[in-house]
Amino acid sequence: MANTKPKALSLIAPRFREEFLHFTETGQASPEFLDYLNTDENCQKALEMDFAERSAGLREGISLIRKRVIEEAQKPGCCATAGAPHNTGHYD
Repeated sequence: MANTKPKALSLIAPRFREEFLHFTETGQASPEFLDYLNTDENCQKALEMDFAERSAGLREGISLIRKRVIEEAQKPGCCATAGAPHNTGHYD
């Protein structure tokens, strides 16, 4: 996954770069920054880039966790599957 933060920051007016970083980390922003975000297409594009990178990272993390859980569940004697009913796809 490529780090898009430098490119995203290059789209932000220099005086708002620190606040952009704070906003992407916390969701908190000053009214002045929110006005800038609402009116500047480059700021909106930078925010979309940041969110896209974060969501891709989350998807990768979830995929790794799912893979590890499945691998552990398939090991003999795993407590995750001991006594668990098997899903046959049929519901009575």
